[in-house]
Amino acid sequence: YGSVHPDAPDVLEELERIRQLGLHGIKLHPDYQGFFADEPRMLPIYRRCAQLGLPVLFHAGFDPVSPQVRHASPEALARIAEAVPELTLIAAHLGGVLQWDEAERLLVGRKNVYLDTAFASHSIDPGQFERIVQRHGAERILFASDCPWDSPVRIHRIMDDFALTPAQRSRIDWENALELLEQHFDRPAVTTDLITGFPEETEDEFSKTLDFIRRCGFARMHIFPYSIRPGTTAAKMRQVPK
Repeated sequence: YGSVHPDAPDVLEELERIRQLGLHGIKLHPDYQGFFADEPRMLPIYRRCAQLGLPVLFHAGFDPVSPQVRHASPEALARIAEAVPELTLIAAHLGGVLQWDEAERLLVGRKNVYLDTAFASHSIDPGQFERIVQRHGAERILFASDCPWDSPVRIHRIMDDFALTPAQRSRIDWENALELLEQHFDRPAVTTDLITGFPEETEDEFSKTLDFIRRCGFARMHIFPYSIRPGTTAAKMRQVPK
């Protein structure tokens, strides 16, 4: 993803350049960039993103840099979704860190809004987490972790207890993200890096990874074996035989 600042004099031209570079969307963090997501001056930017087929990903809800002020609240994002219905809006952190009641009330069910799971395992009640996923629909949930601030494994383990079918989990884990790319770009090239033999990996997990690779059809992969690094957390875990 690329980004723009609303105060830049060439902000609309920069959106054109981002599209020409083949970047897949725009990331905005209003707390750090110093604006409110639903300011009227932002609407031309959102409309141009929609015209260019650039999804807009927002940090949503609380952020420690601005603990008393929410620059991208669920309420603000809902106003954007209504004002620019043709825009694909991605609200990180299940719609708003520490504002999940508002996200559930104002964002869940909106057809042009995706929610991602980044940093969602720390403070939200697992029951509300599942309710948001079920009510919004697995087809509009994107797996994300915000690693290293949250753990992909921890988020996965929480979702393991949800009443989701394998097909719904696949949608959340990767199919929705790939579908988003394919909606806005012609034959996007998706690449990945993989570590094999990571500590405590089971045969079942290895088989699932292999199946995942085959289904994704990555354009390019960098695969390398895990090697122990003394003093790390992984070095203390059960090692996988070579």
